[in-house]
Amino acid sequence: MSPMRINIHYFAVLADRIGRTTETLNMAEDTTVATILDELAAQHDIIRIMRPSLAAAVDNAYVPPQHKVHEGDTVSIIPPVSGG
Repeated sequence: MSPMRINIHYFAVLADRIGRTTETLNMAEDTTVATILDELAAQHDIIRIMRPSLAAAVDNAYVPPQHKVHEGDTVSIIPPVSGG
């Protein structure tokens, strides 16, 4: 099986600390959001630290960690937000 390309989008503090708003990962087929978060946590301390409070969306729809991603999907990693 060949790897599939997954687009990652970061927002707010994540983008600030990582230094970019997007990146592309090559992941194995049958990858889940949780697997992507594992990979990103290994690469970026801020994701490792904030992981328990992060949300994820695939192609603009919030999804649970066990959601399977597909070639070309965009996975948005969203930190907690507060409003006033």
